Amino acid sequence: MRALGVYLHQYQLVPVARSCELLEDLYDCHISEATLLSWVQQAATGLEATVAQIAEWLRISRLQHADETGIRLVGKLHWVHVNSTRWLTHLAWHAKRGRPALEAIGIWPHFQGRAMRDRWKSYDHYPCAHSICGAHLLRDCTYVQEQEQQEWAGEMYDLLLSMAAAAEEWRQRGAKAIPGYERDEWIARYFELLASGFAAQKRCPNSRDGLSRVRPRICSMTCCGAPSRCWPSWTICRFLLPTIKPNAICG
Repeated sequence: MRALGVYLHQYQLVPVARSCELLEDLYDCHISEATLLSWVQQAATGLEATVAQIAEWLRISRLQHADETGIRLVGKLHWVHVNSTRWLTHLAWHAKRGRPALEAIGIWPHFQGRAMRDRWKSYDHYPCAHSICGAHLLRDCTYVQEQEQQEWAGEMYDLLLSMAAAAEEWRQRGAKAIPGYERDEWIARYFELLASGFAAQKRCPNSRDGLSRVRPRICSMTCCGAPSRCWPSWTICRFLLPTIKPNAICG
C-alpha cells in the first residue's frame, strides 16, 4: 500500500487528497495526507544512494542529453534540470536556470563525453563535445521559414528529416554508417543550404537572430501545502519510478 501511494502521487501525479481517497477505497483503510507525504519522504531518503550513483554514471558516460524546464513553486519560477542517457535519467530542481545550478547539481563540471543540448548559453562553459538537439533545429527552421519568410529554412527542415530517415534505413540494414558516396551527397546539399541561409541574413546589430529564439517551456504543478519541502522528494521519486517496481520502493 505504501508503494502504491508513492507511485500514485509521485509518478502518476494524483493529488494527495485523491491518492488517500483511492487507497481507502482499495484497502478500506483511512490514510491521512500527512502519512502519505511521510511515505514519499521515506522513499526519497531510501533512494538517495541510487540517485548519487546515477549522477556518477552520467558524469562518465560517452553521451548525455541535457535540458531544463521552468516550474513554479509558491508562485516563484524555479527550474528542473535533466541529464539523461538511453538508460539513465537524473532530475534535479534549483532556483537558478544557469551555471550556478549546473555547478550545484555537479554533472556538467565533470562530464567529458558528448552532450546533446539546446543552445542555452550556460552549457557553453563546459569543455566537452557539444551537439544541438535535432528537435530544436527543426523548430527553429519552422520559425525562420514562417516568421522570417526565408524559404531556405523550409528546405533545411526537409533535408534534416531526410538525412535522419536515410541513417535509420541503413541502420536497419545492419550498416554502421551511411555509404561514403551517399553521405557526400547529403553533406554537399547541407552546406549548399547553409550558404543560402547565410546569404539571406541582413546585417543589423540591433535585431535578434531568429535562429536563437527558443522559448523555455513553463508549466505549473501543485505538490502539497509545502512545495519547497516536497520537491526534493518529487525529483528523486519521479525519475526512478519508471524503472523500479512500486513494491520494491517502500517495502
